[in-house]
Amino acid sequence: MARHIILMACTLVVCLWGLTSLASAAVVAIDFGTEGYKTIVLQGANAETVLNTESERKTFSMVGFNADDERFFGTQARNLMGKRPKLVFVSPHTLIGKKFNNHTLDLSQYLYPLSEDKVTGGFSITKNGKTFSPEEVTAMILQNAIRSAETYTGRSGLRDIVLVLPPFLSQQEKKGFINSAKIAGLNVAAIVNHGLSAALTYSLNRDVEAELKAANNSEARQLFIFYDMGASYTTATLVEYKLQKDGKKANSQSLSILSLGTAWDSGLGGKNFDRCVESYMVERAREKIKNKNFMDDDRVVARLRREAQKVKEILSANTETMIYVESLTPEEDYKDKITRSEFEARCHTEFLKSAQPIADLLKSANVTVSDITGVELIGGGGRIPKVQDLIKEVLGIDSIGKHLNGDEAAVYGAAFYGALKSSGVQMRNKIRIRDISTYDIIADLNIDEEINNTTNNNAAGGENSEEEAVEETEDATENEQAKEKRGILFKAGSRLETKRTLTFRQASNFSVDLYYTYNASSPLSHPLPVGVEELFSRFEITGLPTASSHNFTGVPKVILTLQLNPSGIVEVAKAEAEILATTLVKTKILKASGSSTPTPAPTIPAEPKDDAENETEGAEEENKEKEKEKEKTSDPLYEMVPTTKLTKVTLKVNNAVLPSELSAFAITMAKGKLKNIDDADEERKKREKSRNDLEAFVYATREKLNDDEFAKYATSDDQDLIRSLLLDEEDWLYDGGINASVKELDDHLASLQKVVAPIALRYNEAPIRQERADEFKTMLNDLKLSFIKISLERQIPEEELNELIDNIQKNLEWIDSVLEEQASKSLTEEPAFTMADIQTRAGTFLKSIKDMKKRPKRVVATPSATPTPFAEAEQETAEKQQEEETEQIHEESDKKTKNQEPIFEIPIGGDEEVPLDQEPEVVL
Repeated sequence: MARHIILMACTLVVCLWGLTSLASAAVVAIDFGTEGYKTIVLQGANAETVLNTESERKTFSMVGFNADDERFFGTQARNLMGKRPKLVFVSPHTLIGKKFNNHTLDLSQYLYPLSEDKVTGGFSITKNGKTFSPEEVTAMILQNAIRSAETYTGRSGLRDIVLVLPPFLSQQEKKGFINSAKIAGLNVAAIVNHGLSAALTYSLNRDVEAELKAANNSEARQLFIFYDMGASYTTATLVEYKLQKDGKKANSQSLSILSLGTAWDSGLGGKNFDRCVESYMVERAREKIKNKNFMDDDRVVARLRREAQKVKEILSANTETMIYVESLTPEEDYKDKITRSEFEARCHTEFLKSAQPIADLLKSANVTVSDITGVELIGGGGRIPKVQDLIKEVLGIDSIGKHLNGDEAAVYGAAFYGALKSSGVQMRNKIRIRDISTYDIIADLNIDEEINNTTNNNAAGGENSEEEAVEETEDATENEQAKEKRGILFKAGSRLETKRTLTFRQASNFSVDLYYTYNASSPLSHPLPVGVEELFSRFEITGLPTASSHNFTGVPKVILTLQLNPSGIVEVAKAEAEILATTLVKTKILKASGSSTPTPAPTIPAEPKDDAENETEGAEEENKEKEKEKEKTSDPLYEMVPTTKLTKVTLKVNNAVLPSELSAFAITMAKGKLKNIDDADEERKKREKSRNDLEAFVYATREKLNDDEFAKYATSDDQDLIRSLLLDEEDWLYDGGINASVKELDDHLASLQKVVAPIALRYNEAPIRQERADEFKTMLNDLKLSFIKISLERQIPEEELNELIDNIQKNLEWIDSVLEEQASKSLTEEPAFTMADIQTRAGTFLKSIKDMKKRPKRVVATPSATPTPFAEAEQETAEKQQEEETEQIHEESDKKTKNQEPIFEIPIGGDEEVPLDQEPEVVL
């Protein structure tokens, strides 16, 4: 009950927080656990958990194949493990990014064949001589997840997904999941870890923002630990909730959710406790069972593991339970009992490790137990009572929060996370959520030694401010440049979406290598998992300007900005070169002054002038003004002047494929491989349907022949022929037709239906023949009145009306004639008429009515009396009323005709009806 209340609360939260979306926007979140996955579709104001074909909320992460190479997913694949464990690929995604010869995986848990991929050095999965990469098999699971989501929601074209993955995955592993999505035709919009996504769900369920505002303290915050024990790993995430000023609105605050650190044990999970129970069962079974070599059979091992998992889950709620494994050996079953105390004693070492991630987390984040507001459990392993007791002991608390659905809190949060990061789906109430990087990252610039003056803005890896985290950092000045080519780019604990800008001089193409490193002195830094290569990415930068192409001197200044994207993957946000390019600019110059008027002599007071002299001076002034106007209107003079201008050139960036990664060609080939499997599955489904249709028709027809009522419409020869054909078809189905194609199966069905169809026609139509004939007569008589009335309203030529009336009379005569003929026929003879004949004739008259209704109205002469003010309106109303009456008559006629539609049916195995205007087909 509590589980469903929480789920309803999650759905309600969407509305409370004012989620709005574009019509085409949807977020699909997939929580990829070790053993299974959950899927949520956030669409509009609805967040729905996708149910699979078995109506289950969780689908097992496995792909299985039967002896006929038929593919199965989820529970159906799991059911094959007891019979064909080598053909059931369990948790293939856990192999992504791992090296075949350098890993910490327990390969005994993988019962299917594994080998080394000679190209990538990773794992390769073998099935009947064919090899698949873990990315390809994971792509199959992703395809199945999306198809289930599309089927469940009724929405096609879902392509963007948010993945929930462990926080300790390297970039190579994350890229492996992204490549799996590409192979499946999907796009990974973001990757988020379980703890942070669960923290987002918690903030919505509990309305943390309202609680912080109620504190009326700008420094108020809440610190929560989200403890997640999954099937194969355990993590603890420390999350800070606080209010942050919204820069766009005065006195406005929004909720900030920030990860302060994560600790984990990648080798401790629910499976460890399963193995404890399994070892207990094996020891006890060897004491009771005579055949001690039962573990040599992979099918027995698979059954033991399923029972061990079941026992562990029962002991989480009960103090004891029974153990039962059927056919542990061909001769014996295994029965036993185990108590919770025996279980805890057996798993003592594992239990001691379970609380360690919390202790490590408090130390790395530099917080004390008193700073912690609360602890929330997610993941199935957290349900084990002993684990909860140890957590309470470490933190010195009396109770642990259980406000979340441990199975689905992470996937719900991931859906909202995708909404927050998407431009197509928006939430009215803003939430700022930010994760941090897990490992220290070093950048190694492969640039010219002679001019290697590298400026690494914030190169020490210190955190940017909240504003800097989303804006590009400023370039450092030339005199601040360092001369190191290799240095820390992002420290462990750097916020995702942070950017770093490198500035240096470079004349030719270059590359940047990114490495993981471990800084033991940093509390947030983590050692690399075994098998993870230090070099994880390489960017090749080309397109630098040359002096010949851009006319500049000196060495270009390169500005390279790298960022941690929301998924924790390093990308190049900007790559450009700055140069001082010299170009010729067309510049306007002053006109030469050679024709200017000589400078006048100093003015000497003179005697007053007469009128003639005044006129002469006026003329001279006028000429000067005209000369100035002429200079203004004449074409100006230009020259090309060399000008130096700061020019920015965008550089080309190529993220090189490392040997451990799938190339673009390999991804293309993998898409083709999956398409071939999909096509084979689709062909198999069609073939199964055709085969089932043929089998059903054979069995149903044989059963119908034993029905005395049906047999009355078939002669004895017909019955013998059909029985012989049915026997032949049955023999063919299980002999020569065992591998028949869809076309062959459909052809056999059509051939059989052709023989049975005439009998089925007589059987189906005999009981309704007289009734339909009477209805046809009634319709014809009604049509006479309709035609006459329409002819009074519309311009219908008299000869056309007479022709229609004559045609009605001929049809009345025809139906009487065929009824009389039918009365003289036996039940096994071909009928004098069929329902299809009546339908065709009725359709002709209906078409005539529709055509007549489109004709122009008749013009009726009106008296020349003085019209009243309402005459025109009255006439319009009368015409409208007349049209409605006519339309009503036509509708009644149409209804009668529709009721007359003959039905071709053999009521064998169902009540489906088949119209007679189609090709005769018998569906049994």
